[in-house]
Amino acid sequence: MITQPRMNISYYSYNRSGPCFMLVFGFLMCFITNAGAAEFTLKRIVDTNTAIPGGSGNFISFTDSFVSVDNGDGAFDAIIGTDDSGGPASGIYTYFGGNLGKVADLNTPLPGGTGNFTNATEPWLDNRNVAFAGSGNDQQWGFYTNLGGSLS
Repeated sequence: MITQPRMNISYYSYNRSGPCFMLVFGFLMCFITNAGAAEFTLKRIVDTNTAIPGGSGNFISFTDSFVSVDNGDGAFDAIIGTDDSGGPASGIYTYFGGNLGKVADLNTPLPGGTGNFTNATEPWLDNRNVAFAGSGNDQQWGFYTNLGGSLS
């Protein structure tokens, strides 16, 4: 069972060329601005009631999550379950054009390794290409990307 709090102000990311995504009180939010206006609206993108894309169940937590934004698109990590030692396990997800997607989770094979990811965290987004840190069992650690359409 995950014992981390579900409500926490964590990291945020700002993008001058598009909406701003921020993680506040456990929700991934998006500012929607009108050109030239000083007003904005918040739109909830994902929370603990949102189904995990390509997975089962809902997101568990966004505590200490990392969000990366590029031209109005977003990539983030989220707690989705537990690893073999009972600690929190996270996956990498995207928000492109209003749609949630999965990059890597506990069911994704570890490229160049054995088994699946046990953790994927700290995504960096550039032109819808995501790079992130990931790990598997038996001290398999590395940096991965979906550049070119598949994980490597």
